[in-house]
Amino acid sequence: MTTTALKIVALIFMLIDHIGKFIPGTPIWFGWIGRISAPLFLFCVIWGFSYTSDKKKYLTRLYLFGVGMAVMNLVLNYLYNYTYDYITSNIFSTLFLVAFILYLIYKNEKKLYICFGIWQIVSFILFFFFLLKL
Repeated sequence: MTTTALKIVALIFMLIDHIGKFIPGTPIWFGWIGRISAPLFLFCVIWGFSYTSDKKKYLTRLYLFGVGMAVMNLVLNYLYNYTYDYITSNIFSTLFLVAFILYLIYKNEKKLYICFGIWQIVSFILFFFFLLKL
């Protein structure tokens, strides 16, 4: 099976999961089927990262899609005034983070490891202060 076919299968599973999440009254097994899509997408990202010739461009595309999906989530949450269940799902941020960690391993530079560690610490501190304000 090619990675394109694998991505199509993962998209179908993801569509079933989204139907189960956003349409009330659907069976619970829709969500179970949909959970198969994330590992398939992660496999495709790792496979694609290992075979790409321009790893920085690959990371940039994943990052931009993650930012675009986050903006769409914000717009949807604003337009529909969700009060209970905000849309926060963004698989592209996870895919970017996995590919970025692979890039760190690929480059094997201590400076990049330190930057990544600082990024994680700052993110944790900002998240902690955000929780305190709630």
